[in-house]
Amino acid sequence: MAKPRTAFTLIELLVVIAIIAVLMGILMPVLGKVRKQARGAACMSNLKQWGIVWSMYADSSDGKFPDGVIPANQRIGGGMPRGQWVTALKTGWEKHPEMLLCPSAKTHGGIEGNEGSFDKSYLMSDYVGVGGSENIQEQSSYGMNCWAYNTNVDLQGRAAEWHWKSLYRVKQASDVPLFLDSMWRGGGPFWEDADSIVPPKVNGQWNGAGYEMMHFAMDRHSGGVNVLFMDNTIRKVRVKKLWGLKWHRTFETQRYLHAPDSWWGSWLSKEPLE
Repeated sequence: MAKPRTAFTLIELLVVIAIIAVLMGILMPVLGKVRKQARGAACMSNLKQWGIVWSMYADSSDGKFPDGVIPANQRIGGGMPRGQWVTALKTGWEKHPEMLLCPSAKTHGGIEGNEGSFDKSYLMSDYVGVGGSENIQEQSSYGMNCWAYNTNVDLQGRAAEWHWKSLYRVKQASDVPLFLDSMWRGGGPFWEDADSIVPPKVNGQWNGAGYEMMHFAMDRHSGGVNVLFMDNTIRKVRVKKLWGLKWHRTFETQRYLHAPDSWWGSWLSKEPLE
């Protein structure tokens, strides 16, 4: 009488292992994509909260945005006007500092200083009472469109008359960015300054604070960044389409359509314009 089988043969075991390996190979990319989508959705949820914070600020100031003036409690050498929103909106985020971080860029890891990257946060250094080298150094991975500031003087080379200043002055608000994924505190790109508007040659390139568009032009969420617009809507914008947004009152939104491939560089030249 034949004995009953009590174990797998080596061949059967190898077949099972092979099947599991194939299934893992199929499932891992899918799971990775799902995780990315989940982080992107969580980022949009963050920006919805920021939309509430910005709306409350505007409602309490007759529609006016912060003025970009360095606050008294900010140390010299801090964020300057690009980061003034941190203190202006402090009451809106201080009890929920997690709002400062995009889920896809929670860890700080700038290679040259306090800057972030497409997958890294930046440091809010030198803000006494809010963060800084002598304080807790909040990290963030969002930044402001600095053309929103309500200023009567030029800020960091950005003409005062081009600023939006008040929510009530904004036309076509669905095309005007206010707050978005960023690797620095904020930025105000304009065509009249070549450094300000130049595209990055690689994802997450950092050339310095004056390279305004590079702060936002990165692939953080499957080909682009999430943006809170002046009408309080939120949507993902592909990297190359950032040049088509209405950053300031006279910004030429069609000019990028005529830029040569050599200007875009190898990373972005293959991206469609429309």
